Amino acid sequence: MNLKKCQIFTPKEIVNYMLDLANYTTQIFGRKIIDNSCGNGQILIEVVKRFIIDGLEQGNSIKEIKSSIEQCIFGCEIDEALVEECIYNLELVANKFGISNVIWNIQARDGLYFDQESFDYVIGNPPYISYSNLTKDLREKTRKNFISCYDGKFDYSYAFIEKGLKQLKSHGKMVIISPSNMFKTVFAKNLREFIKCDLTQIIDCSSLNIFHKVLTYPSITVYEKGSNSNVVIYRKLQKQGDNIEKILEKINLQDKWDFTDYKQDGKRRFGDMFQVGNSVATLANKVFILNIDSNGKMKIDIEEEVLRTTKSPRSEQYGIKQKIIFPYYYENGFVKKYSYNEMKNKFPKALNYLESNREVLEKRDADKSAEWFHYGRSQALSHLSCDKLLMSSIITRTVIIYKLNEKDIPYSGIFITAKKNISLESAILILRTKRFYRYLVSKGIKVSGDSIRISSKDIEEYRY
Repeated sequence: MNLKKCQIFTPKEIVNYMLDLANYTTQIFGRKIIDNSCGNGQILIEVVKRFIIDGLEQGNSIKEIKSSIEQCIFGCEIDEALVEECIYNLELVANKFGISNVIWNIQARDGLYFDQESFDYVIGNPPYISYSNLTKDLREKTRKNFISCYDGKFDYSYAFIEKGLKQLKSHGKMVIISPSNMFKTVFAKNLREFIKCDLTQIIDCSSLNIFHKVLTYPSITVYEKGSNSNVVIYRKLQKQGDNIEKILEKINLQDKWDFTDYKQDGKRRFGDMFQVGNSVATLANKVFILNIDSNGKMKIDIEEEVLRTTKSPRSEQYGIKQKIIFPYYYENGFVKKYSYNEMKNKFPKALNYLESNREVLEKRDADKSAEWFHYGRSQALSHLSCDKLLMSSIITRTVIIYKLNEKDIPYSGIFITAKKNISLESAILILRTKRFYRYLVSKGIKVSGDSIRISSKDIEEYRY
């Protein structure tokens, strides 16, 4: 894991905004504060300035202020080079006020395992590291030590939010930059339950380019330990026009937290009428999926009987023709797996090709019941032997639906089939309504610009 790729420093204007949200303005001298992922000190620079100014305004001597800095201002950073840079930056600030030789409490260590607690303030911009970018050991260590990371594919930043709340004394304040997807992704469910009691404000910055050129969509979350408020203030900052502000009842923040005004009032649940699922996951598309050139040919000679036409929202959008090796067959509506010997006898060319990629296929984290030449995940195959609809899990301004026939195999996106002999045409009419799109906006996770990521469950739970 390359830590430098996870280092995104906080702009000065955002730092000051966060400190104002924490009421870290006056009467702060002698009160303890920590940044658990302080980097080169962008946040602590402003902390030290405010701390010294407040100390001077309260009539404290330079000696008293120096001593209080050493007892009250803390930082942790795992990158030793950044620790040195942070201390240098803080020393420059102190020197401007005639303070020197401070023994800085900036430690070269993982802030998640800094044991000192009882802080008046926690402030920070923790590293955003997705589950897939964590080492196996770090995943297990984090899962073991943090409730918010106990289940699923958590983001590393969740642990820093949990840690910060644990460090606060009663009525202490925490202001922390948080990933906007934590309010909706299923993997942050434990985190949402953990923070709900102490959460007081959500500042949605997803429409602003806070970190410039970096594709991250943050919020700023504000907490007061033991506040036990029944409401949370939600504020969305806009590039243009008035900011949006509303007061949300915490009792209504269930499952995915919806900050829009959309209300589910339909009587019929989409999932009761239609089967919604994720496409097949081979976990090795480069092996199983073969491109067809403009002459209708493939570079690899494989038996036609073991191939199926395969489609994705992208291939449909751009007219890309592809085939997929399909080591399965359907019998009386049920999916069956070809055995190794059946593949060898019926499709020797296909098996030889797969054998040439065996090392790649065996490295997959595949289902236990799958042999090395089967797909990594095959649950979706049980419902695919019929006409179906296909849509992307990424929606940009409009919902686009593609029709697939009985033998087409979708390898990306979300597929929809009909239950109870209902026409798929009725599903298309529902999915293309403005009301359905507004519903998706209320449930989706922002990924870039006007694009949101949705899940098959989101579609299932739609009521019309």
